[in-house]
Amino acid sequence: MMNSSLLSLKNNVANVLFVGVTAISITVTGCAGGGSTAHQVGVATGNATPDIITESKNGDWLQLHALKGSYVLVEFWESGNSEARKNHFEMDRLYKKYKNAEFKDGKNFCVYSVSLDTDKQKWLDALAADNVSWPCQTIDTKSWNAKSAIDFEVNFLPKYYLINGHGQIVNRNILIDDLEDIIKAELN
Repeated sequence: MMNSSLLSLKNNVANVLFVGVTAISITVTGCAGGGSTAHQVGVATGNATPDIITESKNGDWLQLHALKGSYVLVEFWESGNSEARKNHFEMDRLYKKYKNAEFKDGKNFCVYSVSLDTDKQKWLDALAADNVSWPCQTIDTKSWNAKSAIDFEVNFLPKYYLINGHGQIVNRNILIDDLEDIIKAELN
């Protein structure tokens, strides 16, 4: 038989757990309730984007969500992918043209590139050869197993998403030939 102090402790722990679970339930329910401006995280149009944290050329870690407030083209690519490499010329032109633009839901345009190369030197050589000017060049050497590739459902390369200043996906699976028209439609 349990002594009274152990029984009392057991009841107190049970009450704390019940209160804690109830508070969590209320908080979660409150966040999802009507009138909330929070959006579901995912990769469908209108969703809030999953975050990406990847390594830059300098070895610094760059975070996608740090660019909130700007329109961001997220690019997934590899140095050996000729279509992605060909697209860099047009992307760089659009970056230079719209980097200071005013949009419906944000200011400025930037590109956040995630290379899925496993060899950093091949990636660096491709960046130099392509002569891209946007600063957010990153790599995740886990390649197709990278968290960002999984979160963004990358199943082919190159793959592009346009994100507004609120961090929501405006367009996905973009063809670079259509990108300028998509950008123009989002201008203020």
